Amino acid sequence: SWYFTNYPKQTITEFKFANVIGIGTSSVYGTLETKVPWADSSGGYPVQIFRSQSTPTYERKGTSATAWSAWVEVESTTGSQAKANAVQTNLNAFKGTVYTKTEV
Repeated sequence: SWYFTNYPKQTITEFKFANVIGIGTSSVYGTLETKVPWADSSGGYPVQIFRSQSTPTYERKGTSATAWSAWVEVESTTGSQAKANAVQTNLNAFKGTVYTKTEV
């Protein structure tokens, strides 16, 4: 409710330590962007995004006037490409593998 009271219908940016807001254990500075969609929960709860040069980007959402969801790492282009590359490597490893049907 603090964000509804102080920053209704606004997006604000603060400078925070990641570990202070529950991201990891290191003292890494980053920006915390909070989007407050409305003056109360009828427009949804605030959403926060944490960005830093030293960590992945994280997001969490308000679940009530006083609680937040857990932080979730936001997929990056680099992360997506690494997953795609791993799948391609696994597929290449299976090329030429012969499977036979076993009668029961």
